[in-house]
Amino acid sequence: MKSYAFSETAIAASNRRVKRLRYWGASLCALFVVLGLYLMLDETGWAARHLHVSHDVKLMICVLPLVLLFNLLFGPMFRQGSSKSLEAVITGFKVDTSNDGVDINFGMGFSAHYAFHEITRAEEPSIGAGLYLRTANRYNYAALTRSLEDFQDFKTELVAHNIPIVKTLIPPNWEEYLFVLMFCSSLIGSVVLIGAKGRQSMLMINFAYAVLLGVVGFLIVGARANHIAQLKWARFGALLPALFAVLSFYL
Repeated sequence: MKSYAFSETAIAASNRRVKRLRYWGASLCALFVVLGLYLMLDETGWAARHLHVSHDVKLMICVLPLVLLFNLLFGPMFRQGSSKSLEAVITGFKVDTSNDGVDINFGMGFSAHYAFHEITRAEEPSIGAGLYLRTANRYNYAALTRSLEDFQDFKTELVAHNIPIVKTLIPPNWEEYLFVLMFCSSLIGSVVLIGAKGRQSMLMINFAYAVLLGVVGFLIVGARANHIAQLKWARFGALLPALFAVLSFYL
């Protein structure tokens, strides 16, 4: 049995990258908050004359980024000393191999076990920074980063258990990335349609789109719930666009 985890150097580099992204995200959120306040307060200026935006949409433009900004600045993932802090999650990430399979601790209580006989292959894309342990189910896989210490030794262990390492160009399951874009577009669409004139037909189309998207997302996330028990309830998050679409009928 052998354990693979992040080195101190990798943890420090990851923290620096996340800190930069955090500052950029916070700056962008602050910009949207200022924009929302400007739209709400400017009742006679250029925005009022040229941008016909309802009060509810202005409020959303202001409030939603404000909530995200607060989380980026004071949330538990970024609070020093918190057991849920990003550094604690990265430090807790560990991969253990044994005679019967691979045990992955993702941090924050998320863990999974993949028996060697379940893993059909390991894909290593040129574009990307990881190794994907694939099973017979397309949506049930585990992604591991190359930043793990002794990463080459882990690949050697897989080969020793007759698991082929397949070189690919891009990460697998491109449709999952498309799903994320469609997920976000549905949420934005529901917000934009709030207060729109003659919107009944558009609301119905958006609701049907959101329900279809939710069902697909529920099935995709549910495929991984067999190995990651904590995703059992997380898959209901895929139904969030449908909830937003329903609320847009009454706002």
